Amino acid sequence: MSSVPPGGLLLDTGANGYLASVTIQVFLQHGYRFLGTVCSAQPNAWMKAYFGSKFELVEDNVT
Repeated sequence: MSSVPPGGLLLDTGANGYLASVTIQVFLQHGYRFLGTVCSAQPNAWMKAYFGSKFELVEDNVT
């Protein structure tokens, strides 16, 4: 398994959870980019403003 270099893109499913939010913040501070998935994007739109331009929010569909 290869490691992700700084600046690389990481994925977190369930990005609106407490542990995920803390994890995302730490990795963003270390230069990584993040793709976070949530069940419903609209109530979690605040995350884009909070985390900034290196974070992308995606609504997932697990049905």
